[in-house]
Amino acid sequence: MLECRRWCTAFVVDPLQRRSLIQIQAGGFGGAPKTKLRKKEQSNTCPCGSGFHYAGCCKPYHDGLQVVPTAEALLRARFSAFARKQVDFIIGTTYITNRQDDEKKWRTKLAKGLDSTRFTSLRIVEEMKDDHPFTSIVFEAGMQPLSQRGQGAKAIVFTEKAKFILDEDLEPPTWF
Repeated sequence: MLECRRWCTAFVVDPLQRRSLIQIQAGGFGGAPKTKLRKKEQSNTCPCGSGFHYAGCCKPYHDGLQVVPTAEALLRARFSAFARKQVDFIIGTTYITNRQDDEKKWRTKLAKGLDSTRFTSLRIVEEMKDDHPFTSIVFEAGMQPLSQRGQGAKAIVFTEKAKFILDEDLEPPTWF
């Protein structure tokens, strides 16, 4: 049984539909439930651009609680990992042929880059199903060097085509 004094928030995660936030008003009978996130919760919106709360969106992937189900979900989770400085997730979801030889040096360089950059936006432009097990996604990402913060500072937006592979030899099958 769910008990709360004023507001209860439950997160329902469906990895295919990426639905996440349900709020329940517990302050009496007949009150209309709130559907907007409160100001404090807005700051916890997932950086991936889904509009959902981080705890019910990319966090379960970052914490290893769920397997990333699609190439797009991996792209969003990786962008969110860059924004939230999740170095382990970034390295762990990089395909073996794209990894750096010296992981310790790579980890240090990646962490330094993440500390000096703010990731501002992600927009999926196009997803193309290539020959199985590959999928390509064209996306636009916005980022801002922290040295350029302040009035008039603009985010840099770049477009990239990323190729993802589903490694079915792993259990469970895993996207990279």
